[in-house]
Amino acid sequence: MAPPQKQPPFDEMLHRARDGDGVGFDLLYRNYAGRIQAFAMARGAADPEVVTNDTMLRAFQNLNRFSGDEAAFVRWIFTIARNRLIDAHRSETRRPVLSDDDAPEQPVASAEDEALEHMSRDAVMDRLSSLTATP
Repeated sequence: MAPPQKQPPFDEMLHRARDGDGVGFDLLYRNYAGRIQAFAMARGAADPEVVTNDTMLRAFQNLNRFSGDEAAFVRWIFTIARNRLIDAHRSETRRPVLSDDDAPEQPVASAEDEALEHMSRDAVMDRLSSLTATP
């Protein structure tokens, strides 16, 4: 069994990820995704894994905008995670959740059907005869 490899310093992981090195992205993900997922779970996220993946993807897409040390990076990705949680909560509250109790028991008639139901055949014929023909 091989001994565990030593973790590279944060600056090296960040530099590698900024250069597009997949290993750099993988190292950052492995170091921080678990904490993000725990944060999302603690905040009651419906799908903490989605929040985690969205957070890390957003961070990776904006790595060139980040500046600072590891502590600043942690604050930055947790801010992204917090914003993703807020977005997820907003979208959940905008979508009404329908239950079987909300479904109408009988189909609802269209407005046209209701109007025709209240008019007699003679009344419809009278109204139609008053219309002028267009050439």
